[in-house]
Amino acid sequence: MADRLLDAMARSASRLYGGEAVSELEHALQCAELARAAGADEELQLACLLHDVGRYAVDPSLVFDTGEPSRAGPHARGHHEVGAELLAPWVPERVAWCVRAHADAKRYLCATEPDYFARLSAEAAPDQRCPRADRLLDGRAPRRASRGHSARGHR
Repeated sequence: MADRLLDAMARSASRLYGGEAVSELEHALQCAELARAAGADEELQLACLLHDVGRYAVDPSLVFDTGEPSRAGPHARGHHEVGAELLAPWVPERVAWCVRAHADAKRYLCATEPDYFARLSAEAAPDQRCPRADRLLDGRAPRRASRGHSARGHR
């Protein structure tokens, strides 16, 4: 799995992150670096690094929100869901949970924090739906698993 992820991340260096001026790889590295600089633990840094893995490490027909909707198959799902399922067997539960929740967390922040929404570019601003906001708010996010281990355009 590590080789698959490293290869996919290397390929993501040639793909722009949406309409932004950074590649998918640069976006992932910037997110992880921002988390490190903010004092996040290693699990959260890993989740930040891999949060968009569903955009570049899976069959594009499985994902409907990669910016290439014409490639999505009939049973496509969000990149956050597909990415979390890809990672779940290999990472602590908290990392997979963060990857799965990041799109809804972003929608929630956009709906409730005008300053956050204003910092996003038009390409990065999500729609206002947030079906799992209640789970994000009531503290049910998994804590550290037992097995160890913005600037514009940087979410």
